[in-house]
Amino acid sequence: MRKFRSIIIVSIIILIVAIIGLGYFNSYIGYHGYNKDTYRRFSETIKESKERKVFIKKLNYNTKADNVEILDVFIEKGYRWGNSSDETAKLEQDDSLARNTPELPFQVVVSFKKDQKNGKLSVFSGGEYNKYSPFIPIDSDILKDTVSFNLILENKHVGKVKAWGNMN
Repeated sequence: MRKFRSIIIVSIIILIVAIIGLGYFNSYIGYHGYNKDTYRRFSETIKESKERKVFIKKLNYNTKADNVEILDVFIEKGYRWGNSSDETAKLEQDDSLARNTPELPFQVVVSFKKDQKNGKLSVFSGGEYNKYSPFIPIDSDILKDTVSFNLILENKHVGKVKAWGNMN
């Protein structure tokens, strides 16, 4: 009976040490290990932007491509994730590698369906800060110029999306 009790106690201690060790190990290879909380993020839809409380306004846009469905183009406050991907945090430090530029606190975002009738769609701004992302950081919540994004369908350039603000 004593041997059985000592086996259970040792097993519980090993289990507790393993759980603590895995949590510690996960902080180096998991969410925080990859520094996912440091990169500038964007909302994929207006609904998500409103839920994160970063939505500013919808923009006028024109798509110059056949058979491509763009949902919306909008302005939102730039943000990064907090301790999880559900949390929203301010852009505080300037980090060009992570595209965190507090002097450009807003961003123009293209909302689109990845799966189109003719394949997978990608949207790229081609801009200085984020040439491989469907958003462009801007300095104001008013879009002063027209911005454009490239549409890539199954690795072929198929057109552009141009967006502009209301001139009211």
